[in-house]
Amino acid sequence: MKKVGNDGVIKELVSKGLDAQVTNSIQDLLELDNSSFEIVSRKYGIQDKPGALEVQSLQNIIHDLGLEQICKFDPFLSRGLSFYTGAVYEIFDDFCLFLFKLRRWWSL
Repeated sequence: MKKVGNDGVIKELVSKGLDAQVTNSIQDLLELDNSSFEIVSRKYGIQDKPGALEVQSLQNIIHDLGLEQICKFDPFLSRGLSFYTGAVYEIFDDFCLFLFKLRRWWSL
């Protein structure tokens, strides 16, 4: 996303032959920039899905610790989709480009 921007994403999807309705739906998601997990999960009706419940649990912990101003949900983060079976969390700080990554995988 950061490399090509929203327009670049849509252009690539169109070049892959995706239907206009699909690309319009993706465009709507892209325009939710900086939305909370609650907004995204409600918009798409996924609040009760297992993956959404897992992310919501983390969001609750972040809230309880008072970290919601520095811990942001990013619906566009994806890594290793062929072998990760759970949510992916990346943690950065202001002083290091990359602090560490926490990932779960069950099927390796």
